Amino acid sequence: SQLMADDVFNAKLKLLIQNNHDELMSNFFAQCDALALGKTAEEVRKELEAKNMSQEEIDFLVPHKVFSGDRPSSLLLFDGALDAFKTGQILSLFEHRTVTQGFVWNVGSFDQWGVELGKMLGKTIRSQMDACKAEKNEKDKSQHLAQFNGSTQAILEHYCKKSVAQ
Repeated sequence: SQLMADDVFNAKLKLLIQNNHDELMSNFFAQCDALALGKTAEEVRKELEAKNMSQEEIDFLVPHKVFSGDRPSSLLLFDGALDAFKTGQILSLFEHRTVTQGFVWNVGSFDQWGVELGKMLGKTIRSQMDACKAEKNEKDKSQHLAQFNGSTQAILEHYCKKSVAQ
């Protein structure tokens, strides 16, 4: 299976402990290398042999520590606060990538049947959510959400309670 990673991080934060930020950043950069380069069985074996592990331990660990690499990822490093402008830039980048992938793969990135299904389901959810919010009797509120799966019911009930309480 293919793993796509998008990592977004701030280059400079106002922190009390710079060392902690540097530690976090070093792992941030290393993750991109791990995805790109991976590790072969031969590299793993040499690493484990250098730790004087037994052949049995090495044979057990090698399949777990091999990582193919050559996995796409993007690393976005920005300065300053994550404000509206920077957020817009990030969203624009992802939108552009999505459109480009759609052209390459001959897929209508923003006009798929799944989007249409989502819109249809969204209308149903909205009408039932409005009915739930308008319901005066607390015991009857959940009847408006009964048609949805348990996970959707739970999050809608939570949302309706929190959004009405304001």
